[in-house]
Amino acid sequence: NINDKWCTVQDCEYTNPATSSAEDSPAAYTAGGSAALSLFQRCTSDGGYYHIMVTQGSTPGPDVFLNFNCSGTHYNGGPHQRWAAGALHDNIYMAPDTEDDYTPYLAINNRGNDGSGQGWGAGFSVMYNCQVPEFELDQPDATTNEYNWTIGGIGSARTYSDEGIYDTLGTIVAPHSLYLEQLRERLGPVAVQNI
Repeated sequence: NINDKWCTVQDCEYTNPATSSAEDSPAAYTAGGSAALSLFQRCTSDGGYYHIMVTQGSTPGPDVFLNFNCSGTHYNGGPHQRWAAGALHDNIYMAPDTEDDYTPYLAINNRGNDGSGQGWGAGFSVMYNCQVPEFELDQPDATTNEYNWTIGGIGSARTYSDEGIYDTLGTIVAPHSLYLEQLRERLGPVAVQNI
C-alpha cells in the first residue's frame, strides 16, 4: 500500500490471499489516498477472490501499473473508489478464470453502491495495450470531456453507464508501452534501460 509520492514497487509476487468469497476482497497492490507519481512494475498476482490493483478515494495520481502478469479465480483490477485521477494501466495481462464460471476484468467504471458506496473509481485514466478477458470502461455521463480511455489491447468490452473511449481495441498498438515511450521522450533511452 503506497500512500506517498515518488515510490516504486517492482518485481513483487502476490499469491494465495486468505479469502474464499468476494466480500471484502483484498487488494494485491494499492495506490492509497495520497499516492502520486508512483510506479508499480513487473508484478505478478495469483489466487482467488482478490483485486489486482486498486486506487483509493481521491488518489491524486498520476500512478502507473506497468507489465503485470495476473491469474487466479474471481479476480479483477482497476481504480476502486471515489475519484482517483491519472491511473495508467499499461500492458496488464490477465489470464482467464481457472474455474470458468467468472470473467476477470480490468475496469475504470462507476462502482455505484459496491462496498461502502464507492461511486466512480477514477477519471482521466487509461488502459493501454492490456490483454484481459474483459474491459469495463465508463465515463461520467454529465460531462462534455472524455474522461477515460482504452487504447489498444485485446479483450471484450463492457459498459454499464456512459461508454468511455475505446481506441483500436482488438490490436496491440505502437509504441508498445505508453509509459516507457513517455519516459524515453522525456529523459532518453538510458532512463528506460535504468528501470
